[in-house]
Amino acid sequence: MNFLTVCFLFLLASLANASPKEQILQEVRSLEQSVKTNADNLNAGQTKDVLQLLKETQNIVNNAGRSEPSACFNRAYRRLSQNEAIELCSNGGTEDTAICFEDAYRRLSTQDSIRLCKNRGTPSTAKCFSEAYKRLSTNESIELCQDRGTEETVSCFREAYIRLNTESSIRLCKKSGDLSRVECFKEAYRRLSEEDALRLCSGN
Repeated sequence: MNFLTVCFLFLLASLANASPKEQILQEVRSLEQSVKTNADNLNAGQTKDVLQLLKETQNIVNNAGRSEPSACFNRAYRRLSQNEAIELCSNGGTEDTAICFEDAYRRLSTQDSIRLCKNRGTPSTAKCFSEAYKRLSTNESIELCQDRGTEETVSCFREAYIRLNTESSIRLCKKSGDLSRVECFKEAYRRLSEEDALRLCSGN
């Protein structure tokens, strides 16, 4: 078994065992140093191939898992307790969910930031809150923007507010609503009561 094969098997074993990213990278760096130290035992082509493989390994590890809950947890756990990080990142959270928390935490408490960003929130969810907060209270803004709200959700609210009160506008547009919800409501309201039009078109 040549040295290149050993390195490749190392990569597969590390990923199969789901070792923490930093542990894998540390082992890669250690192996890279070992290759350079023992370069006399390899020809120039083998040394180049091994170092290239290790470089590719680092790239794979660095870019892996951005869309996975574990990536969300690893980033969130830098600031939060274990239970808080789990609450934030469960139900399909991604690294963007942790970034949402970081952005929201600039103006909200820990619990309010988690409430806003959990359930797969993104940086756009934090932006939704910032825009909504220009007109709404903290709790109203969180209610509108949680569950993956975006800037379009705020646009939905503003348009709905021309016809509806605050509570009904939030109800229509929350849970990542957009302007199509307002169009749905306007069309439905020609034949239905306000309550029935809201039931039909809202994100409930």
